[in-house]
Amino acid sequence: SFDFQHLNCPHLSCTMAVIVDDEIPSMARLLAAGQRGEALEVTPAYSSCKAANIPGKGRGLVASKVIRDNGLVLLEPALASGASYAEVAEQLCGLVEGPDGCDATLLRQLLSLSCWGESPTSVPPLPESDAEQAAGFMKRQPPNRNPEEFEEAKKLLPEDAPNPDAVADFAPRLRRRLELVARSNAFRSAADPLGALAWHALSPAEQRDIAERDPARMPSPRVFLFLRAALINHSETPNAVWLVAGSLILVRAIRPIVP
Repeated sequence: SFDFQHLNCPHLSCTMAVIVDDEIPSMARLLAAGQRGEALEVTPAYSSCKAANIPGKGRGLVASKVIRDNGLVLLEPALASGASYAEVAEQLCGLVEGPDGCDATLLRQLLSLSCWGESPTSVPPLPESDAEQAAGFMKRQPPNRNPEEFEEAKKLLPEDAPNPDAVADFAPRLRRRLELVARSNAFRSAADPLGALAWHALSPAEQRDIAERDPARMPSPRVFLFLRAALINHSETPNAVWLVAGSLILVRAIRPIVP
């Protein structure tokens, strides 16, 4: 399975800057977009990995083909982002119950993610006997506006004691649940106008000076939620590293990975 440690942009950009693939934006383009807070529009790349049940860790991602050292594991646009977990949850609620109607498929996906404070094994296992479902698991799908299916999906939201009235308080309960989902699965990065390498090269005194004179040039923390990348597990001996920039997550192997 894929396991990684959380690395920030300077570490990963130094490691990966020489790598170029036709199917993804260049590292320079990603980092420039991250500095400006720009959201790049790209086609997701999922073909190197698939969802699976990982013993002791719940669900995760495994290689679907041989991935070379430095090979592309995953490229995925963010589903939602914000300055806090609460902002991410608010965006997710807007996607689930948007102005164009409710999305039963997305609601099911979000409610199947693990939550902060709960074991990763608490979520239902993936039915691996269904190859088609495993291949499409936690990929962004076209909205499902079927109201009957949405009502069925709502039943997956755990009840909050002492009020069992799912109709009356569905929206606030969903928001609370999705904030816990974000806490457990979201990635941290930053919109960095000065540039990550430049900022970290400054002395503490220089950083304080910029903070006082021109706060707009300071890195601005952001939280990003990705559906497929949420399945990757953490490890102290990782086989992959990630970079979040331009509202995308790029995951690369740091050694060959065999299915």
